[in-house]
Amino acid sequence: MITVHSSWLEPEHRLYSVRGQLFFVSTVYFLEGFDLRSHPQRITIDMGNAHIWDQTGVRALDQVIRKLRQGGSQVEVLHLNAESLDLFGRISDAPNLVEGARCELAR
Repeated sequence: MITVHSSWLEPEHRLYSVRGQLFFVSTVYFLEGFDLRSHPQRITIDMGNAHIWDQTGVRALDQVIRKLRQGGSQVEVLHLNAESLDLFGRISDAPNLVEGARCELAR
């Protein structure tokens, strides 16, 4: 399924590393992996070992980014693969939110 591992890179910089397949069955586990009540200055979500398969997965990532940003954190999403990025761009309610979150991708 999917796992989310959290670690602190600095006192105000938290890293979430996501591993696995993000789709309708796994979104509950994905969302549980994030502390949406903690808002350090900077949060990085590394999606390098994950793949988004469907609209529910896109919505889950949208939700995490939105809630963390609403709490005042600067959010960046790294290493989203090309297929996941394409799906995100087509389905997301706020694809510009991801651009604002500085998605850096290996293309």
